[in-house]
Amino acid sequence: IARAQDAPALEAALTWHLGENANYCAGEYAWVADTDGALVAAAEIPDPDEAASFLPSFLPGPSCAAAARNPSLDSSVTTLQRILMTSPDFAARCAAVQALTTVAVRSGEPFRLRCYAALRGLQRSASADPAAAAGPPA
Repeated sequence: IARAQDAPALEAALTWHLGENANYCAGEYAWVADTDGALVAAAEIPDPDEAASFLPSFLPGPSCAAAARNPSLDSSVTTLQRILMTSPDFAARCAAVQALTTVAVRSGEPFRLRCYAALRGLQRSASADPAAAAGPPA
């Protein structure tokens, strides 16, 4: 049983482990071709005449395509994004940055875009708050 003082280190280690093994567990790699057409089917945009009747939020985007293509990897990326944005532990957030970078390099397009968007969102929020960009608390 982990002690309370070991929880931040355990969270960081598990975050790193998720990033290293997410692609293997989900069977998703950038260098493997999309032979079943799942990405094309998930990201298919309706006819332009029909698209006018939809609200923009109903049009499929990278998140929808990722969830349709590989729900397991989509769940892993979502978990890493949550850790990145909400974890109070600096080491866990650093591990989430490394994990999202690893998943982005190893994954195909919808997942790569989601990882890059999460990292860009973190960069924007850190630049808006200089205290957040300074690093770990003293």
